[in-house]
Amino acid sequence: MKHSHLRFPCLIAALYFGISVSGQDVRQDTTLKEQKIEEVVVIGYGSAKKRDLTGTIAKVSGEEINDKPASNPVNSLQGKVAGLSIVNSGQPGSQADVRIRGTVTIGQTQPVYIVDGVFANNIDFLNPADIESMEILKDPSSLAIFGNKGANGAIIVTTKRGKSGRTTVNLSSSLGVKSLDNRPDITNAEQFKILYNEDLANQGLPAYDKFNIFNADTNWIDQIAKKGGIISQHNVTISNGNDKNRVSFSFGYHEEEGSIKFEDYSRMTLKFNDDLKISDHLRAGFGLTGSYAKLPQLRGFGGALNATPVVAPINMIEGEFYGLYNSLPQEIGAAQIANPLAQVEGRRYTQLNRNLQFNPNMYVEFDFFNNFTFRSNFFVNYASGFGRGYQPIFNIYIPETNTQA
Repeated sequence: MKHSHLRFPCLIAALYFGISVSGQDVRQDTTLKEQKIEEVVVIGYGSAKKRDLTGTIAKVSGEEINDKPASNPVNSLQGKVAGLSIVNSGQPGSQADVRIRGTVTIGQTQPVYIVDGVFANNIDFLNPADIESMEILKDPSSLAIFGNKGANGAIIVTTKRGKSGRTTVNLSSSLGVKSLDNRPDITNAEQFKILYNEDLANQGLPAYDKFNIFNADTNWIDQIAKKGGIISQHNVTISNGNDKNRVSFSFGYHEEEGSIKFEDYSRMTLKFNDDLKISDHLRAGFGLTGSYAKLPQLRGFGGALNATPVVAPINMIEGEFYGLYNSLPQEIGAAQIANPLAQVEGRRYTQLNRNLQFNPNMYVEFDFFNNFTFRSNFFVNYASGFGRGYQPIFNIYIPETNTQA
């Protein structure tokens, strides 16, 4: 990877010219002072003083990214950059759908990520507290350096490095509470009975005759939703440096509860940087970024939206619980829709999945001539996912036949 710094001074020489007016020789001396325009830096993957002059680029500082707890730093860009669309499912640890200026290709729609000069498929392994800034490149002129990889835009991430001076230790913690807002309006039990019998009548069929068995009024979304899910982040950063060597180390822990019961996600992140100045013209450095995540067993609200509300979640007879989940009516969707609460509670923690990412990198940089810098990056992207699970067996009570299945 080559970085070329070109400086363009603007020198305007003194001008001398003569003008003849009405036969008279009139001479005018005009002298313009020598001026030097602002330095222009032509650089790939790196930084420049006026980067917005090279194209449509938006910059977001690390303070703005770290102002709210998010498992993936890209989620913190939501609503902060014009032309950047971020759609998040809300499931903990999930990858957001990111689109810069809409859908511009028929294949891959996600932008390319460059973290400290290293390409990455996503940045979910980064701790938001470790980010110095993020820059979103949106137009062809600023994306040309990336070739076809930049067809959908690019997000350049610059992480924090060690600084010269005394040793500093930073501790930070945050705590948040999730809420499920803007829920869809669904019918209650009485409305469902009316609508279902009207549908049967329109088909020329008799009314459903088992509503005396199914006389509950259940909101299935309330049954499976997690009320007041907690999000917490804890970070520690230690840095030290001098004119010759700058070192930075950070550790972060993120824990999040999902919008549905038993969706628990946790992640540990580690980052280390060592920048060494070998001489006035030669520099080198080594870095390491890693993460280890416990992934949640994800569920959805689809079954809860479609399940009939006339069924009680569990089998209760005269206030006594028999330890069974009720089946939905056999004639009203039981074959297609299972008891949503049974799916969430009966199959909780039956899938244990883990994710490990390990990204070491190093660079060598040296200056040559007067205005050129050469930099070479070496990196490894390693990611591994592993897990285990099982399918539990438990009985379901069928009210129509008073049996178990």
